[in-house]
Order: sequence, then C-alpha cells, then structure tokens
Amino acid sequence: MSINDLHQIIGDYRPEAPVTPERIQAWLDQFGEDADFVLSETILLMKERYLSKSRALDFLDSTVRWLIQNALIGSNISLLSIQKTGKSQKDLISLFSEVSSMPSFTVNEVRPNFIYLDDCCFTGTTVLRDLRNWLNFSNGSKTNLQILKNGEATLHIVFFFLHYPKLKDRLYYLFKEHECLEAFNRMKIARVHELDKDDRCIPLNLYHEKFDGFKDAIEERHKQNISKYGEQRPELYYIDKHKSHAPFSSVDARSKYDMIMLSKSIEIYNKAKNKLEWLPPLGYTQKTERSFGFGAYAFTWRNVPNNTPLVFWYKGGGHIPLFDKAERGTVDYDDYA
Repeated sequence: MSINDLHQIIGDYRPEAPVTPERIQAWLDQFGEDADFVLSETILLMKERYLSKSRALDFLDSTVRWLIQNALIGSNISLLSIQKTGKSQKDLISLFSEVSSMPSFTVNEVRPNFIYLDDCCFTGTTVLRDLRNWLNFSNGSKTNLQILKNGEATLHIVFFFLHYPKLKDRLYYLFKEHECLEAFNRMKIARVHELDKDDRCIPLNLYHEKFDGFKDAIEERHKQNISKYGEQRPELYYIDKHKSHAPFSSVDARSKYDMIMLSKSIEIYNKAKNKLEWLPPLGYTQKTERSFGFGAYAFTWRNVPNNTPLVFWYKGGGHIPLFDKAERGTVDYDDYA
C-alpha cells in the first residue's frame, strides 16, 4: 500500500485545502518507525469511514428513491435549515440540487414532508436541541408540533454518520413529552453508517501506565464539569474487548492503531498552548464524560468533525494534521493551536 493509494481515497477533501501526497507524507513522518503501519491501516480505515462527495450523492439519491417508492414522501418536500450559524446544514441542503431523484423542494416552509439533514450525529446534542426548538416554532398560524400532530406533515431525518445508538430512544421521549408519538412512529432515520461505541478509538489497555499522568487531568476536568453540569459518570469510558477488528487488518492491528492515535493525540494536546475544557485528545465529547474524548473514526469530503482524535486534524503544538479542518462559526482553531 502506498501514499497514492490513500490519496486516491481522500483526494476530494476540501478543494480549497486539499490533502496532497506531500501532506500525507509529512503527517506520516511524525509516527517514526510506525509510519508504514499507520499508512496501511489508515488506508483500510478511510476506505470504510471516509465519505467522498460522490458517495454522499449516491446515498442521498438512493434514500430519496426509497422514501418515494415506499410512499413515505411525495413531491412536496421542505428541507429544514434550522441549525445555528457555522453548522453544516445550510451547505448540505445545496447538495440536494445535485440529486437526480429529488423532487422540487422548499426550505423551512410548510409542506407534507419535512427532512432534517446533517452530516454526523455523535452525542445527539445538536439534533435534539434543533428539533426541540423547531417543534415549538410557529410556522404560519400553527406551530410545527401542531402540524405534525394533525398529520399534515411527516418529519424524516437523514445523516451520513449516525454514531449515537440511543438517538431513537431520545427522540421517542422528546415526542412523547410533546404528546406526539404518532408523528414519531411515522418518522424514518436514514444513514450511510450506523456506528456504536465499539467503532470508536477506545484503546483496550486504557489503563496503561503511560497514560497515568493524563488520567489525573481527566479526573480534574471531570470534577470541574460535574460541578457545572451535573450528571456524574462513575468510570472512565472504556470497553473490555472489541466486537470486531473491522475495518482494520486484525485484532492486534486495531489495538495497536488505537494506542498510537491516542498517544499522539495526548502528545499534541500537551504541546498546544491553550487547552479547552471541551476538547480532550480524542475529540469533543459530553463535558461530564470521564474519557480521553469521543474518538470518532468518521470523515467527510467537507470537513473533519471535532469529535475525531486530534491527530487527524489539530494543528497545534507543531503537529501537521492529515486534514486541514475548516473553521466553524466563530471558532478559530488558530486561537488555541
């Protein structure tokens, strides 16, 4: 396997900040004697977890066709654009104009079919907050909640990566709270990948002595956030064994790769000039989670989520990331590089 093999997979990433073969080489050089191993396993990872624009369009096309064929949507569709500034929803909506099977659509208007689209769902915070606000928003003479309750419209949700197995349960309770379970039962959730905790970067030997110093920092962060946010979580977030080594080449290779990504991400974190409470080494996670971070292995042609390990995208502490991450909203990552 070669650098060109990896470049062929991720070469359509952000044309304004492309991943060149030279960029890949510079990233690999930081792993020393593990560089060849990291290259071969990263190729396998990206084959499975990197979503190119063409794959995204194929997914949207097949999803729309499926919804139409099963009479779940008709020709009157309204795409929801309800995320705050800096989120991905507005950009993703423009993709639908390139989907051949997509009927004509409006944005945020009352139609028989609403579609909420986002690239990734990790903690569920964004979609739940968005929909809670949207349900109570007046759309003409009625709220969206009343429109759904009356059966005048159906809501469907579309993600590229759904990394939150409990999302449907949380949505159930949201709609139950609003006495709108019929609308919940009509709703479908479409996704390219549905991933669970086992699909994250969570090294099996999380309690290795090399991490002892950083575990103290986790405990301190956890203690401070509990006082702010509550919701005590009793243990470090880890698993005893992986259900599968996929997409890596073997069980041992997966364990080794996770350890390398965590070790390098901790090194990057320690060298960064500013440490934000919401950004641990393996990426953003719920503030009260006692862990090294979320550790998502999920990447798209548009951007890299900040829930992924820092080693892939963080440019602080002299580190050269594989991907040049786009800034979102008012966040400037140079401020804490």
